[in-house]
Amino acid sequence: MNKFKSFLRGALLGLLGLGGVALAQTVYYGWNPITGLETTHGADVSGGALPALSGCATISASVGGASAGKFTTSGTSCNLTITFPSAAPNGWYCTANDITTSADKVVQTATTTTSCTFAGTTVAADVIVWNAVGY
Repeated sequence: MNKFKSFLRGALLGLLGLGGVALAQTVYYGWNPITGLETTHGADVSGGALPALSGCATISASVGGASAGKFTTSGTSCNLTITFPSAAPNGWYCTANDITTSADKVVQTATTTTSCTFAGTTVAADVIVWNAVGY
């Protein structure tokens, strides 16, 4: 059954034009006292290589996958560009948040089939989290 789920997930991502975005699933097992059966609960985790990140002074401590991640910036302004290894058919919807200085806003200002661009104010050593969905 898990192979069939993986096949369906891959087919769906391919149909949506997201074949280059890899998702891994972390599965948690538990006992369901209502049904009396063992059940699984999963969380999708972005897999694959990080896209290229640029435009926020020095970017360090980048972690994540092809469609979500985080990094630390050393600059006081951030004109972030995320460049993906695969093109989305029509563009990318992306979000980014400064989780260190919540008053700072980082907003998407442009999209292409291969990238997202953001503008915002940051403080040195701020941590930025981001995610992206191709459409």
